Amino acid sequence: AEVASGEPPQASLDDIFGCEGAELKLTDDGQYLLVCPRTQEQQDASFWYETSDEGHNPNPCWSRHFSWEDCCDPSFGPGGNKKCWGGPYTWARCC
Repeated sequence: AEVASGEPPQASLDDIFGCEGAELKLTDDGQYLLVCPRTQEQQDASFWYETSDEGHNPNPCWSRHFSWEDCCDPSFGPGGNKKCWGGPYTWARCC
């Protein structure tokens, strides 16, 4: 798409979040909810992640040995529990 001179380029929700068919829905309590359908491959390649109703990430960061509470609890300070992170699993991605 062409952009008129002096205007910023436009990006869709799909472009920003790596979704297919993204939309914003207004909830009953006046908050916006992003609905962002993605394939597992898109999810794995993205630094955006889903959050649960409690506000933390239910993604596959957690094995049977770790949980959000074990790794992300604020009591661990900035960066969380250092024993939890390695490879693609980082505090920024998982918490």
